[in-house]
Amino acid sequence: MSRFVNVLLVLVIVGLLGFIALRPSGEGGAAGTAASAPASSSGKRKILYYKDPMHPWLTSPRPGKAPDCGMDMVPVYEGEEDESNPNAIKIDPVMQQNIGVRTALAKKRILTHRIRTTGRVTYDERLIRHIHTKISGWVEKLYVDFEGKFVRKGEPLLDIYSPELVSTQEEYLLALRAADLYRKSPDPAAREQGEALLRSARERLEYWDISEDEIARLEETRRPRKTLTLYSELDGIVVKRNTYEGQHVTPKKNLFMIADISRVWILADIYEYELPWIRVEKKAVVELPHLGKRLTGRISYIDPYLNPKTRTATIRLEFDNPGFTMKPDMYVNVLIDAGDERRVVTVPEEAVINTGRRKVVVVALGNGKFESRDVELGKRGDDFIEVRKGLREGEKVVTSAQFLIDSESQLKLGMAKMSHDMSAMDGKKKKEEKGSGKEPASQPAAGGTDAKEKKKKTSSAPPASQPAVDHSSMSGMDQASISGTREGMSGMDQSGMSGTSMEGGTMKMPPAAPASQPSVSPQEGTRGHER
Repeated sequence: MSRFVNVLLVLVIVGLLGFIALRPSGEGGAAGTAASAPASSSGKRKILYYKDPMHPWLTSPRPGKAPDCGMDMVPVYEGEEDESNPNAIKIDPVMQQNIGVRTALAKKRILTHRIRTTGRVTYDERLIRHIHTKISGWVEKLYVDFEGKFVRKGEPLLDIYSPELVSTQEEYLLALRAADLYRKSPDPAAREQGEALLRSARERLEYWDISEDEIARLEETRRPRKTLTLYSELDGIVVKRNTYEGQHVTPKKNLFMIADISRVWILADIYEYELPWIRVEKKAVVELPHLGKRLTGRISYIDPYLNPKTRTATIRLEFDNPGFTMKPDMYVNVLIDAGDERRVVTVPEEAVINTGRRKVVVVALGNGKFESRDVELGKRGDDFIEVRKGLREGEKVVTSAQFLIDSESQLKLGMAKMSHDMSAMDGKKKKEEKGSGKEPASQPAAGGTDAKEKKKKTSSAPPASQPAVDHSSMSGMDQASISGTREGMSGMDQSGMSGTSMEGGTMKMPPAAPASQPSVSPQEGTRGHER
């Protein structure tokens, strides 16, 4: 009787436990909610949400079962929400000290950036003149006989002899005399014709750059000049001289290049990553190392394209050059203080990990926890970088050993994703098997299939009419194989089986008498084996 009572008690306990474990999640959710309400009202920790204990990135605002593994969702209390972050890792303080973890605050500050580059002095392109002649001829006299000579505006450069010029002067003298005769004519049309002829000849001389003084001298002397004198158009130095006395010249030939270096340009190259700091009218300082002087100017022009070989853009500064102290092709140092005018969130330059595709910073969450976070960067200053997205002012970032922390975070995230994928695959497989209503195929008993195959092979043994078989090679076979062999040999002559014995698991058969065995030819034995 007591044994029956004990069994009944065990069944009741098992039933109660099963009812509690299998009751609907809604009841548990209601109970959990009801239980959490008094906790919140009594001043205990507040439940923020519920998470999957196996996969913390799966969360729910209400309690219940995890969708992938079926386990109960675990509550996350206020102050513990960072534990559900799959990127967050925890490092012991001793380990932090061993690997040399250092942090810095993300602050708002005005970025400063000083650009230091090399510049070169060159000519002002607006103060360069190329001297050409508009007639063909020969150089009779050269007044400027070397490059680098300083010339004044209106100073003679060379005399050129041209037969075309001589004939044009003679035509002008003829037109001048004809005009004098037409002026005495009473016919107004004749006088007008003479004046028109004189104007045409004079314009031809002007087109050939004959000066007003030369034309006045021609009108006064009434004698053509053999040569034409070319004059300088500005004050400057002769940069190039491409002609010599006695040389034949044409309008295509560049005789002189004269440049005014009282005002010069300074050209400097700026790398493309520094271009956001540069703008027109930005102040710049030019150092002349050979003179020990510093000049202050402003950027007047920025090239709208890059040099494909150096990946730089050229900027231009303009300076007066009294005394010609700055020589063309001279090198100078250019300093540009390119500070930003607004306050932005910045982090130290060493805090950013550049993977090529991503910009990552490691954020210290407190209590030994760290998180790798993608950020969007802006301008790069001397020691700090602007952070446009992904980080707030006041957060701590790691400036040393962040590569080790980021590697650990990526490893943890990869393992979590792999575990989630495997759980999802197992859940999908179970649902498929449950929906089809099929049980997993059971494995065959050990040796059963082999025994059947061996029995099948043994049952196909040749009959007694075939030649004697050496049964000594059948040692080591199991009893099932021997039994199958006996059944296969049921058609044999009983007299052939007399004297058969088993010793040590080996079946031995005595040699048959020659008279009792029928004679079998080798061909018949072969056909028997084929059957």
